[in-house]
Amino acid sequence: MLGIDGFNDLPLVSVIIPCYNHGRYLNSSIASVLAQDYPRIELIVVNDGSQDDSLEIMRSLQASHGFLVIDQPNGGVTLASEAGCKVASGEYVVIFDADDVMPPYRISKQVDFFESHPSVGCCGGNFVYIDSDGREIAGAPLKSFGIYSFNELFSIENIWVGGPTSMYRRKAMLEAGGFDLSLDIQDLQMELKIAHAGYDVAILEDMFSYYRRHSENKSSNYKENFYICLRLIDAYRQESGYRLARQALVNSALKRAVREDLAFAGVLFRRLPLRDWNRKTFKRFRKYLWVSCVSR
Repeated sequence: MLGIDGFNDLPLVSVIIPCYNHGRYLNSSIASVLAQDYPRIELIVVNDGSQDDSLEIMRSLQASHGFLVIDQPNGGVTLASEAGCKVASGEYVVIFDADDVMPPYRISKQVDFFESHPSVGCCGGNFVYIDSDGREIAGAPLKSFGIYSFNELFSIENIWVGGPTSMYRRKAMLEAGGFDLSLDIQDLQMELKIAHAGYDVAILEDMFSYYRRHSENKSSNYKENFYICLRLIDAYRQESGYRLARQALVNSALKRAVREDLAFAGVLFRRLPLRDWNRKTFKRFRKYLWVSCVSR
């Protein structure tokens, strides 16, 4: 456990880092947690069956800094996150990617917000993209401050917290029933489950993560992620915002599909009834027709 004597009245924060073959970036990620200006952090690093030198790096850093390492066979990010949560004892929980970096003020700012907003079960903020070498790159969306209910989070397009910046109230995670281990996207499912359990979800304007973009990003596999997210939102098909959530999910996948995979784009258009098409869908359909004609 990281901490300073005399600060035991502050809430404990559990930071869980699931890692699969991210040895190249792991040192920077762990170092950014160790450098936090918040004095009560419990660090748990989960080796998810890595085939590179990740476990060796974890063990070396563990010897110097005394955090917990869990070594288990590869099972995916949700199972690795769950393994960390099972042993976590913090009032608040951060599940942080092994290839990302957090600024030193992150934990303290999020804890301050939680402590003054007891109805909030999950909060996040903005992030900056970095490349494999840690250089900042453009393109990250800029999110505005807001506190949202489940219906707002589920049905208003482009409202999302996202894994790179999320912190959870552990009590809310437990009341939401924990992770669905069959879904290998842990961040979106947890923010929706927490909101559905009756907690608010907040987005702050602060920058909370340097999000590394590289060829091994799980988020780069947008087709696989589409089907996982479709299963995720189908659990809420009885909610009033379900059609809008499905519309937003299809439109998001179409953004890449109309450029990269016309066959998959055709599948996506057919998955959305015409009555649920909006301006964005029609714009992407025009792009689909144009690319189809050019490629013949």
